[in-house]
Amino acid sequence: MLTHQPHAQQGATLVIALIFMVLLTVISLSSLHSSSFEIKIARSVKSQIDAFTAAEDALASGENFITGLSDISAFPNGDGFYQGASLASLSGLNDLLTGFTGSAAATSVGNGLFYVEYLGSPAVSGNSGASGTPSIDTQHLFRITGAGILADGQVKVAQSYYSTSE
Repeated sequence: MLTHQPHAQQGATLVIALIFMVLLTVISLSSLHSSSFEIKIARSVKSQIDAFTAAEDALASGENFITGLSDISAFPNGDGFYQGASLASLSGLNDLLTGFTGSAAATSVGNGLFYVEYLGSPAVSGNSGASGTPSIDTQHLFRITGAGILADGQVKVAQSYYSTSE
């Protein structure tokens, strides 16, 4: 009868298996880090979109406010509503945002706020009603500034010009 003598094992299989396990661990950790980074980027982009949407909603609310004015004399002055160049006294975005939060009339719309500035009646060139041309309604020009301010610090500001006629 033949007897089989076991050969002395050198442990090469164990070493190769350990190398593969280390490589798989490194690849897994790298993938995990990459996924976490992509999630942070996606959250930041969503937050920016939410802030911009809030600023646009605030602009729409400002336009609705102006549309609801029955007469230009009903336009308030101060506390978020300005006549002429009074917004020029604000030195920058920081003053504007501080003014938003401190103003009773800077109306809150979801995560947005708006300012309305009355810019006056633009001069319309052309013929007058006296020469047979039908008269043109008096135009009033407004600048609306909307800001979307989120709790995570994202801020987006949007502006529009709005014209009405009497």
